[in-house]
Amino acid sequence: MSELRALLTTQLDRLLAAHPVLRAVEAGEWPAALWSEAEALGLGLALVPEGQGGVGLSWGDAAALWQVLGRHGAPLPLGEQMLAARLLADAGIEAPDGLLALSVDGAAAPWGRHAAWLAVADGARVALLPA
Repeated sequence: MSELRALLTTQLDRLLAAHPVLRAVEAGEWPAALWSEAEALGLGLALVPEGQGGVGLSWGDAAALWQVLGRHGAPLPLGEQMLAARLLADAGIEAPDGLLALSVDGAAAPWGRHAAWLAVADGARVALLPA
């Protein structure tokens, strides 16, 4: 395991352990404080190459983070944010600040009602739209 992977998975594990918000999210509340802290760790841009303003994690490193999210039953769209930001980066589009939802092939975007932006992937095309 790389040092960066170990550091980020440990930080995410601690963050999620400190914010037991699942019940509030089930009631329809957005976990704003938890999301802000996850963003502050740079996790939303974890898969974006460093040269494009991201962290530059490998897919294996990202999978380790997703395992931490699953272990905690984390009510965050962090996986979607990471994938959407990477798709945009690969298309040469800079990921904007704020929650970025992901819609693939016209499907509804999970967490879309809370998103500021929508990354749309339809086949080989990728677009960024205001939510």
